[in-house]
Amino acid sequence: MMEDYKRESFYGDDDFKDYEFISDEGTFECEYVGRWMNKDENLVCCFDFDDGRKVRSMAWQNNGYYKLEQIPLGSRLRLEFKMSNTGKNYLRKVVIL
Repeated sequence: MMEDYKRESFYGDDDFKDYEFISDEGTFECEYVGRWMNKDENLVCCFDFDDGRKVRSMAWQNNGYYKLEQIPLGSRLRLEFKMSNTGKNYLRKVVIL
């Protein structure tokens, strides 16, 4: 689908090594700062949370990437994360603020 999709950064660099997957359930407000397509064609997204955390999350093909491939970097978002039955934390909802 997005084979020519390149790594994008709101800050102008590609260094997202400080961004970690979130383990907390809940709703969080953040700035959308980076994205790229992984080898499985899922969208990897990076967010600067208002509490100072740097968070990485996956947006899956089967949920339409939550339209994150269309939302401009730098946008303010509200994200909701929930645990699955397998104990993994997943992005479940994206709202543009």
